[in-house]
Amino acid sequence: MLTIESGPPDDRMPHARFRRVGVDQWQLEMATHQGRWETTPFQAPLQDLLDTLISNFGWLLADRGF
Repeated sequence: MLTIESGPPDDRMPHARFRRVGVDQWQLEMATHQGRWETTPFQAPLQDLLDTLISNFGWLLADRGF
């Protein structure tokens, strides 16, 4: 699993994560505002999912200012 987080080491904020589900297939999961993980319908090779995250959900990677 690969997780994208931001913030200082003692107070990380989760944004998105990629869960490996096959040899070359990954599942995109996104953190809610409460820090829980929600599965998305997106499964693909890792590079394709990264492109999907950046181009379609770039706002999820922004600082939430909590």
